[in-house]
Amino acid sequence: MSKVGWYRTLVIGGIVALLEALCLAGIIDKITMPAPHIIVRDLWRKNLVQIQRVTALERDAARLEGERGSLVSSIAQTKGKITETELQALQIDQDLRTEVGKELAEIRRKIAELVERKVAAEDQLKRIDIRAPQDGMVHQSSVHTVGASSRRARRSC
Repeated sequence: MSKVGWYRTLVIGGIVALLEALCLAGIIDKITMPAPHIIVRDLWRKNLVQIQRVTALERDAARLEGERGSLVSSIAQTKGKITETELQALQIDQDLRTEVGKELAEIRRKIAELVERKVAAEDQLKRIDIRAPQDGMVHQSSVHTVGASSRRARRSC
């Protein structure tokens, strides 16, 4: 994974942790304390508070429950973004491997072609050289055949 992808995943992971902490705090509050609107409703049944107070607290309780649902939704979306970022990083790595593989195959093909051309050029160069069966210098060559050998010259003295 690239540094940018890793950093983005880290930041989004921090956001998820924060949202989960906020959500957990709301759940702990629900477990440890009874909801105020429930207590006030009992008081209203005993005619100790007005109905406006009860409805206001129930409205607040519904709003808080909606905010908790929103946090849970945000957590899910953020986790989805993390997964998406990880998949993008994997796709980039895969694309890079594919591209490098294609370039490597092309380079190997060119190397093979150039080696073949080198061998052909060396073979042609070998045929251009005149070779004598003995060491020495050739003066006034009378043989002009490519790739042929000549017999040893006879001295007439």
